[in-house]
Amino acid sequence: MLQQERALLASPARVDDAALLGRIERVLCRLDAVQCRAVRVVVLDLPGLRCELVGARLLRVHRPLLDALAGEDALAFVLGHELAHRTLAHVQARRRFGWDSVAGEIAADAEARRVVVAAGFRDVARDTLVRLREVGDYDDAGLDARIDALASSSRR
Repeated sequence: MLQQERALLASPARVDDAALLGRIERVLCRLDAVQCRAVRVVVLDLPGLRCELVGARLLRVHRPLLDALAGEDALAFVLGHELAHRTLAHVQARRRFGWDSVAGEIAADAEARRVVVAAGFRDVARDTLVRLREVGDYDDAGLDARIDALASSSRR
């Protein structure tokens, strides 16, 4: 286990809410039964609208993000987006010179949308990103490009 993973698991900001973790894990397993067993979820009571993979095995989610999401379909998109980074091997690719983070985020959005719809959730990808932009404190330089890409792909 990476040092960063150990620190997150021992963090005093860690939220030990069995019902909340169960809800997240149910959505993860509905999206991908294999990956949900390989990824451990840690919810932290820290500021910011953040959800990200730490390494390839730990999914860090900040509580304010969960509070900002409009329902289970939005949660499925956010979790599906992070699983997509794992599926698309972005965890490793990010370390290479010349990594285009905006293109990576757009690819993860597209893959998440595909997986979310296949799992029976509603496609709220674009609406979710628009909501996160409106709520504020969502640190993503490529957010407008991601929203535009989702809008144009839904018109096809």
